Amino acid sequence: AGDEKVALLDTVDPPFWPTLRDQLRSLPPVDYIVHHHGEQDHSGALPHVLDLYPEAAVITNEKCKVELIDHLHVAPERFRTVTDGETLSLGGRTLRFVFTPWVHWPETFCSYLEEDRILFSCDFFGSHLATTDLYAGPGVIAGPAKRYYAEIMMPFAGQVAKDVEKVAALDFDLIAPS
Repeated sequence: AGDEKVALLDTVDPPFWPTLRDQLRSLPPVDYIVHHHGEQDHSGALPHVLDLYPEAAVITNEKCKVELIDHLHVAPERFRTVTDGETLSLGGRTLRFVFTPWVHWPETFCSYLEEDRILFSCDFFGSHLATTDLYAGPGVIAGPAKRYYAEIMMPFAGQVAKDVEKVAALDFDLIAPS
């Protein structure tokens, strides 16, 4: 949340909608829903969130927009598409969008919260790990991250290497994968 606007970064798989709904009720109204990726686990509850916030705009890239319209029947006028490197001001906080195609799917991108130095990396730097811990340290994450890379990212190793270089140029303190 910024001083003027609130952004929700992705939604959830539909079975988790009641939990997300309850969490959103304790927050200010959402102005933007940033969708980094069109898969159901990231976007499935988008129609519910849009019903809850009828004035909110969906922020995504052109490829993801098409997926969300096709799969979730979101009205085209709800979208604002962004380009690589574009920023969105929330008032005192700025999201910079960093396209990382083929870091899982062709439409995937990251958001970088400049003032707080957080890279919201979608599935990039993700793993097959479920934990209630707020932070997953190297001893916990190494094995699941290697497995995730081997199963999901390795077919796109050349593109992944380019995208690692791209995000490494950012000045971040924390990576927050989906």
